[in-house]
Amino acid sequence: KCALASTEALRAALASFGTGVVPPKPILKGIAHLFESKDGKVRDAAKELTVELTRWLGVDAARKDLLEKMRAGMRAEVEASVAKAGVGSARATRLTRKDRANGVFVSAGDDSTPMDVDGDDSAAPSAAAPAPLPDAYEFADPESVLDKLEKAPADKEQPKFWDAVVSGKWKERLGALSQLRALADHPKL
Repeated sequence: KCALASTEALRAALASFGTGVVPPKPILKGIAHLFESKDGKVRDAAKELTVELTRWLGVDAARKDLLEKMRAGMRAEVEASVAKAGVGSARATRLTRKDRANGVFVSAGDDSTPMDVDGDDSAAPSAAAPAPLPDAYEFADPESVLDKLEKAPADKEQPKFWDAVVSGKWKERLGALSQLRALADHPKL
């Protein structure tokens, strides 16, 4: 019950305030184990939170941490929901007290009229442009490639990386570069 309530609270806070107030990095790190929960309601709430995160961050930022850790059926449902919701279409619907005191306004929908949060009609339009989607690099964990290159490959015929790069045989050099390319295919090294 605690996992369900917490996940729904995180989704509601993210939908209302956005990634400027609710930091997405801890959510990205902690949500993966909820995909395998025994409770179907928790899995559905995790799926909704994933859709909300993808709306705010974009597909690239959520792909490695969330979409690749899901089962195929759940991934297809989330991708369909994201396509329907639209990536980058998320806008904050509420303000923090600090933003309200500073005179920041939240636009409701596509029109440029500010939302009346205090009950008075003296609000001026906000000139804030929508923020661009964050880069996947910001949310990725660093990957250590050199440690993996030092280990002997699973293929017994292939020598270690550093020996294979300077080898006279083109197949060994090709294998070493293929290994490097596979290891270096991460947003943050």
